[in-house]
Amino acid sequence: VYLLPMGWKGFQVTSVLWASYFSKQPVTSSESRIEALSQALTIWPQSSLYQERGFIFQELSAASEEPSSTELAERAILDYEKAEQFHPFDPNPVINRANVLSQLERDAEAEEAYNRAIALQGGMEPGFRVRFCLAKHLMKKGLRQFDVDYPTDALATLEVAAQQMEESIKQMHWGIGDMKESRISIQESLGAAREANGDYSGAMKAYDFAATCFPDGTGTRAHYRAGVLNGKLAASAWASRRAGEALWYFIEAKKRIELARNLPQGVTPSQRIEYLDYLNQSISYLKGARIEPVAPKQ
Repeated sequence: VYLLPMGWKGFQVTSVLWASYFSKQPVTSSESRIEALSQALTIWPQSSLYQERGFIFQELSAASEEPSSTELAERAILDYEKAEQFHPFDPNPVINRANVLSQLERDAEAEEAYNRAIALQGGMEPGFRVRFCLAKHLMKKGLRQFDVDYPTDALATLEVAAQQMEESIKQMHWGIGDMKESRISIQESLGAAREANGDYSGAMKAYDFAATCFPDGTGTRAHYRAGVLNGKLAASAWASRRAGEALWYFIEAKKRIELARNLPQGVTPSQRIEYLDYLNQSISYLKGARIEPVAPKQ
């Protein structure tokens, strides 16, 4: 007797969702799925139904242009909030809401949601990957914050992004897959932020890490950034009349540029050739003047 009302609701919900989810030839348009889920929610509100509808709104938002994109994202957030009310200890709607808030660049709200999801997932980073999503969010935020004249904020954000990424990697117990590119990009961006803040040693460490963290050579483009930094240090040493040190940096710059099997975004093959020509000419000039390379003091 107690189960009869639930059974009747379940039957009604199944009937409403049948055409979109269970038939042999389901109606797959987003509009029909949203309409079916909305009808089902009026019959029997459930966390899973709100999450499903929220995910459809989220997908549509990512594929749409303003202003409809923002409106769809807001509807996704409302659905995820409803889902959280039904199951407040489930990380799924929280991380989904955080991702939508990140998409809208509502950084403080997104980070609050990410931190709540981290607490809810506990040690299940491989299952929910909240730290990974937070790291990607912080990388995008750091790039938005980047200002050559005032790079401090971007540096602070990217330092945390790198920490969250490495914590996520540490907790993963199987393949990294799509985490590769994000890990490399965060370290590459962190290196650029450190370089802009005058921390050349820290920048080089980040570039070295990005270039070598995967043995398949995925991150070798960071060698190019390391090479350009060495070239900058060479020019500075030369201007300060430290010719031996300048030669050492020029040689290191050439080595790193040649190790770059792929190039950073915005750098063309012709620019690489031009830069290598500059390095070769500088090395030849100094060697022709009988200068010996001198490693800089650490």
